[in-house]
Amino acid sequence: MATDWTGHIVRALERAGLTPPSPAWTELAVLYLGWVDTYAESHDLTAIRDRDRRVEVFLLQPLRLVQGLRPLGLEARTGIDIGTGAGVPSIGMILGGWRGPFWLVERAVKKADLLERFLTDLKPVLQRHGLATDVRVIPQDVRTVQLPEASWCVSQGVNWLENPLRRWVEKRIRDGVPMVWVTTPRRESIRLGGRPPTHSISLSPYYMVLIWL
Repeated sequence: MATDWTGHIVRALERAGLTPPSPAWTELAVLYLGWVDTYAESHDLTAIRDRDRRVEVFLLQPLRLVQGLRPLGLEARTGIDIGTGAGVPSIGMILGGWRGPFWLVERAVKKADLLERFLTDLKPVLQRHGLATDVRVIPQDVRTVQLPEASWCVSQGVNWLENPLRRWVEKRIRDGVPMVWVTTPRRESIRLGGRPPTHSISLSPYYMVLIWL
């Protein structure tokens, strides 16, 4: 039986005290979660089975992320979503009104191809609603990607504490590339690139955002 994502989304918004950022948001959110639902197991898109938690991670946290990052001026740069998988958090941010371009970097080619096909169908819908459509899927390991001159990086669920990705992240921080890491509160005191985060934002009791500018 297909999931009634509309009901789950409306109830989750009410519990969180959030309002849809646009009239089209709920419709687009249902399309997104329906796509994830269809391919979650066959393409290993997410380990999250609880529907309310899926709404939280795929939609509500990206909404809060838009609100927290917008004052930092990152929309003028190209966002690099590292290990994006099913488009987390970038697609949720785009649906939430993020106006900057995004590169969705995923080294698992099958996941990247599936995501590319979904975005091909989604872009005309985004365009009709005046949402950002400057988004690309890059089927590579991020360490082999030539980053745009003005860029920032975001990741959720990538363990930056393990080499060699940690070395790559720390070098980008030292080079002045803004880094945004959606992680758990227990990481709040971590230092990357030789310094602590410049900002931290609580998304929920279980997730927070660490930002190096």
